[in-house]
Amino acid sequence: MELEELIKKVAEYSGLPEQDVKAKMKEKEEELSGLISKEGVVYIVAKELGINLLEKMKKRLKIKNIVANMKNVDIVGKIISISAVRNFKTEKAEGKVASIYIADETSSIRIVLWNDETKFLDKFNVGDVIRVQGYVKDNNGQLEIRLGKYGKIMKSDEKITTNIKPERVYIYERNYIKNLDIGMRSEIRAAIVQIFRTKGVLKLCPQCNKQLEKKNNEFICSEHGKQEPKYLFVVSGVVDDGTGNIRFTAFDINAEKITGLKTKDALDVDDWIKKCKQGKEFILRGIVKKNEFFDRPEFIINEVKDVDVEKEIELILDKI
Repeated sequence: MELEELIKKVAEYSGLPEQDVKAKMKEKEEELSGLISKEGVVYIVAKELGINLLEKMKKRLKIKNIVANMKNVDIVGKIISISAVRNFKTEKAEGKVASIYIADETSSIRIVLWNDETKFLDKFNVGDVIRVQGYVKDNNGQLEIRLGKYGKIMKSDEKITTNIKPERVYIYERNYIKNLDIGMRSEIRAAIVQIFRTKGVLKLCPQCNKQLEKKNNEFICSEHGKQEPKYLFVVSGVVDDGTGNIRFTAFDINAEKITGLKTKDALDVDDWIKKCKQGKEFILRGIVKKNEFFDRPEFIINEVKDVDVEKEIELILDKI
C-alpha cells in the first residue's frame, strides 16, 4: 500500500487529522535519526496510537461485536432503512436529525446524522452498501453510531448479504390517488393544488405537547405554567395526481418542503399562506387515515421528495 494511503488509514482509525499523523511521523523520524523508512514509521506511529494497522487492514469489525463507547469504529453495512429528517427545538439547542439503519450478516445498528450531516441522505438509498467511521454511543440501552468531528460515511464496493430487517421498515408502493384507501401506506406523485389557511406554526408545551396560550406576551401551559414554546409547523391542503385528489397533512421538515418556507418564516408572517409555493409536484410518502371531523380519507405525509425525472422514466419503462 502506498505511503499516503497508509497515512489516511491511520487518520481514519485514530480519528486524527492527516496533518497530525504526519506531524507525529516527523517527530518519530527525528527520534530514530532517519534509520527507518517512512512506511515503517507509519506502522510505529499507528502502534503508539493503539492501532494494529496490519490487523485492521485484514479484518473488518462486525456489527454484532460493537460495544458502547468504542471511539474509532470502522464498519461496512447495507442500508435497510432511512428515516425522514426531523426538526427539533429544545431550551438549549435546535436543529435537525435523521437516521440510517445498516446491517451485515451479524446484526444491525442505527447511524444518527445531526444537522449538516443530514445532507448525506441525498447520496444514499436503501440497498446501498456504505462504510461508516465514527464512535459508539449508548442511547437508553440502544447502541448507535455517531460521526462526530472526524467521522465519515461513504459508499463501499464490498458485498454484504443480510436477511436482517429493522423492527419498523415501511414499504411504500407507488399508487394513484384514485386507488388509495384507509390504512394504505403508499407513495404518490402529485401536485400541491391548495393549501388551507391555518395557523401554520403551533406553539406547544415542551413537557406535554399541549398547545400554549399567550397571555401578556408569555406562553402559558394549563398544566405546566409558563413555558418556552416548542414550535410545530403543520400544513394541510389538497394534492392531485390527475386520477383524483385527497386532503393531506404534513409536519415539520415535510411542511417546510411543501410550502418552501422555513418554520421561522411561517412563525412571524400574519398571512403566511401567500408566501407558500403552490402547484409544485412532489413524490409523497405516507399513510391514508380517516379524518373523523370531515369523515373522509386524509394522506398523512411522512416523507417529501422532489421529482427525479430519470427515475420516473425508469418506472414507466419497467411497466412497459
